[in-house]
Amino acid sequence: MFVLAFLPGGVVLLMLLGLLGKARAILALKSVSSLPLSSTWAPFKGEFGLWPFIVGTLWVTFVALILAAPVSLFTAVYLSEYCAAAGSANS
Repeated sequence: MFVLAFLPGGVVLLMLLGLLGKARAILALKSVSSLPLSSTWAPFKGEFGLWPFIVGTLWVTFVALILAAPVSLFTAVYLSEYCAAAGSANS
């Protein structure tokens, strides 16, 4: 049980170490604080700005929320109000 409890944390630690090992070349060129706020992505020139990727991720998340929230709410209302009433009327 002890091993199963700490296995997910160990997997996350291994993933972080792997990412750090792969990113060592980039981190030698740029500081960690300059990467997220830089908007230029030109790996062959040594410029690794992550801002466009962060903004793109936020836009996709926002659009998915706008599309999924009404469907989810209407489904929840239908299941709790109409299906429950139909199920009790048949019995």
